[in-house]
Amino acid sequence: MARFAYDERWTRPYEVINGGTLMALADVAVYLAIFGKLGIVPLAVTNELKMNFLRPAMGGDVLARAELLKAGRRIAYASVDVFMDANPDRLVAHATASYVLPEDGT
Repeated sequence: MARFAYDERWTRPYEVINGGTLMALADVAVYLAIFGKLGIVPLAVTNELKMNFLRPAMGGDVLARAELLKAGRRIAYASVDVFMDANPDRLVAHATASYVLPEDGT
């Protein structure tokens, strides 16, 4: 799980956290999920990230929980739920992502 600590520098009007920040948070959550399962994999990189924004993330910390759905020899695939810390049952975004895993850890 990854956390974005609320900072008004990353907001749009009305304290809405910008989409790029939420995408970065989702990407970090996937990165952590892969490394938690496989250990440190040097040069593992994002291959694809798709995010659906469901409602505004406003005025507080945001959490991203990634579930690693598949870790193959070359590709890892994950699903990410993004939600406000104060309301974990209400998604603000959902993402899917894949990472390219280097051969032999290089």
